[in-house]
Amino acid sequence: MLATVSGAALADSAVYVNKADISVPDTDVANQTVSSIYPYGISSYNGFEASITNPTIAVTVTSSGNDPEDGALGTAYGVFNIPGKQNNDAEVTGALLTVGGDTSTVSFTTSANGVSRGIYAAGGLGSDVIVNGASLTLDATSAESVAHGIVALNNSTVTVNSDTINISANGATRARAIEASGSTGIGTVILGKDSSVTTLNATAKNGTAFGIFAGPKVGSTVTVNGKSLTINAHSDTDDAYGLFAQSSVTPDYEGNVSTININAEDTVINVTSDAGESHQYGIIAMSNSRVNVNGNLTVNAGSGDAILTRGGSVITINPDKDKTVQLTGNIEYNYNEANSGNIADSTVNLNLSDANSFWTGNAVLSNGGASDSSNDTVAGLNLNLSNGGTRNVANSATATTSESGASTTPLAINNLSLNDSTVNFTDASQAAKIENLSGTGGQVNTAVEKNADGTYKTSTLSADKVDTSSGTPTLNMNMVGTNGTTVNSDVISADELASLTAAAATGALATETTRVATVAEGDVNGALTITENTDGTTTVAAPVRNTKLDSLQSVGAISMTLLRHDLNNLTKRMGELRDAPKGVGAWARVYGSKLS
Repeated sequence: MLATVSGAALADSAVYVNKADISVPDTDVANQTVSSIYPYGISSYNGFEASITNPTIAVTVTSSGNDPEDGALGTAYGVFNIPGKQNNDAEVTGALLTVGGDTSTVSFTTSANGVSRGIYAAGGLGSDVIVNGASLTLDATSAESVAHGIVALNNSTVTVNSDTINISANGATRARAIEASGSTGIGTVILGKDSSVTTLNATAKNGTAFGIFAGPKVGSTVTVNGKSLTINAHSDTDDAYGLFAQSSVTPDYEGNVSTININAEDTVINVTSDAGESHQYGIIAMSNSRVNVNGNLTVNAGSGDAILTRGGSVITINPDKDKTVQLTGNIEYNYNEANSGNIADSTVNLNLSDANSFWTGNAVLSNGGASDSSNDTVAGLNLNLSNGGTRNVANSATATTSESGASTTPLAINNLSLNDSTVNFTDASQAAKIENLSGTGGQVNTAVEKNADGTYKTSTLSADKVDTSSGTPTLNMNMVGTNGTTVNSDVISADELASLTAAAATGALATETTRVATVAEGDVNGALTITENTDGTTTVAAPVRNTKLDSLQSVGAISMTLLRHDLNNLTKRMGELRDAPKGVGAWARVYGSKLS
């Protein structure tokens, strides 16, 4: 041990920074173990600028129990940096602690009954931590309280420049892999460089789990750079969040707000909860916050929320429209008078711009109590589908209301730009509404199901307005049977197809778009296609040949060719036998369909 703080029985450190030009022997930080009630790996209280650049920094920090004087839960910190007074009692404006050289491997494992944190930088005057090296590993575990991988509070900044970053937070009541926060100032975390590969794990037993948290007050920021970012957040009993930004201000606030910027080339967010998929949230922006994802993105939230927002926040995904985005989960707007009083409306800019991009889920509005129409109106849900991007409508979204007055209702896409892409329905009970449709159009895979009375029902796509300033959009409507219903040209006539099209595309779609509807070929008839024009006329395409019958005809043609071949050979042989000298040769008839 290099130094002891406040008595060895209660607090101890592998390294205690008490001067600027500190020199640390390798033995003090290489595979070192610290154990006391309140242990620290590297601690700095006095505002010095110090660097610890040993090639290997690996410290296990274990709280040995609870405080014998008052029973307080023991705590454990890997790196602890807060401002204070230097040895001459001079006030300082903060501290800068650099951990690791260019090629160092850095790891801290912390465990305690109480709070457990890998890196903690805090203080109203600001305290900064910079981590360099080939790798950083943080593993924080709390048996009875909260666990954090990295925390930057109150004007402090934590910067990690490692090539490989692995951070795990395993808490009892809460777990946060990354937190930038503050009540008297902002916190900032900058994670990774261009080459970084980052994995964040957060697991909570009896509380919430967060991959990245920025908030709850204004101005805190988390930025992630690098090749890849993987977030795994899980709660045994409560909510699991991938990205969570919160500012606690109303939309008219004009200062800096809490922001999460994801600049990694590839980002994967996995959120799971044993409490149910409704407790799974991929990306959240509350109360005038910002979330920006600039690279490829995958969010796996099941039937939970891929995105949840309210209060004038802005979420932007794939702004340059050149990345692959795959979202599984709903997009939810939320209004809750009891919690915040903030409006539901926020801006979500979602760009699905290649054939591998999709969103599988519904758009919904949730209300935590009595509805207030002036506050739960949504106008900022903007979806761009282009170059083969797909919107998969999930299971039917229906309005629900609980005894407490909380409600969930389906929500329209405020603005849908559809260009050479697909809207996909898988059940005839599904419906999707658009307020404003623009673009050249795309494919709509419409679900069709036969009713007990022999009639048909379809999924429904509707729009309030269609922008035709650049031409009339064309919807290629492919009718697909679901739940055992056969839909093909043998059972659907042109008139019936026209009726299905009228039911499947409603509102302004019925008058301001060209709808080209198709049913697949049957066993006898070829595929059937009709065009519903904007002037109300219907054009039935010329019949096409059935490819199945074409195949059968080809088989028949082959059989006739073989027959002619056999007859020709037989005729030749009979002639040869007739002309041969008597008593010479033999003639035999052989069956077996084989040619020699």
